[in-house]
Amino acid sequence: MNKKNILQVLLLIIVIVVAATLHFNKKYSVTKQEFLLDTIVEITAVSKNENVDKIIDDAFNLMKELEIKYSYHQQNSELQKINQVSEIEIDGELYEILQAAETIYFQSDELYDVSIGALTDLWDFENGIIPTPNELKNANYGFEKISLSATKLTKPSNLKINLGSIAKGFIVDEAVEYLQKNGILSGIVNGGGDMRIFGKSKAIKIGIQHPRKAQNEIISILNIQNSAIVTSGDYERFFMQDGKRYHHILNPKTGFPADNAVSVTVISANAMLADAYSTALFLMPNVDAMKLVEKTKDLECIIFYESNGVLQNVQSSGMKKYILEF
Repeated sequence: MNKKNILQVLLLIIVIVVAATLHFNKKYSVTKQEFLLDTIVEITAVSKNENVDKIIDDAFNLMKELEIKYSYHQQNSELQKINQVSEIEIDGELYEILQAAETIYFQSDELYDVSIGALTDLWDFENGIIPTPNELKNANYGFEKISLSATKLTKPSNLKINLGSIAKGFIVDEAVEYLQKNGILSGIVNGGGDMRIFGKSKAIKIGIQHPRKAQNEIISILNIQNSAIVTSGDYERFFMQDGKRYHHILNPKTGFPADNAVSVTVISANAMLADAYSTALFLMPNVDAMKLVEKTKDLECIIFYESNGVLQNVQSSGMKKYILEF
């Protein structure tokens, strides 16, 4: 074989090797949206599997199943069945959620309470209806009234559990776990503000909505990599009456909306805890909230509050590494 033929063979080998490398390293990136969890949920997934579309669709289907299971408002949900009885068998999944809720209930001085269904039922944010003092007095709630084991839940029959402050985060986590088990290398599951980022080699920029300006305006930009980030705010569901804002994050000790903060953003390892803690910290006095954050592993937050009509903020010690700009 002469030198020219040898070079041609070598060139052909190089072409084959490059083509094979490109083929085996090819990645598919897909972003899809669906309306569920009472919001627009967006999933972005990167995979070497060309069936990434179907994997995302299956993740959405899983989220729908879990939404039905834990919905407070859907008539045939498992949660509704629980709320109609005083004793019922539960599975390990619900036990995990309620265990986390119970822990945060006591950490927050009983301010974070998923047993306040009877209280939330009294408030009508669409029509601007405030419950009467007598209605508030007669509402039965309090997590300490629940007896919980790995297989059984016992409670007063008129006590209702509302998982709206923790279930969305749990469902986002389950979607991420499903995606990862099915070959998704990296991605983002964004459940209308409950966001989980995974598998990223670099941090990405996430904006925090300004609590007192238009929805597309941001107050801060964070740099987040492979964590969950959740924001709770008094601007999400509210009505104004006599110049006062009445929002959906209710203080169980007063029966009225909490007034310590206007927005709380939490960063944690998973969305379930970020979801629950964002509500708990919103309910707590800011000083107590920061003490809790500082002693809790894998938890950072920034709290925005109003003082004499001026927006202020307080941050946990580890939050600074995430903040790009105000």
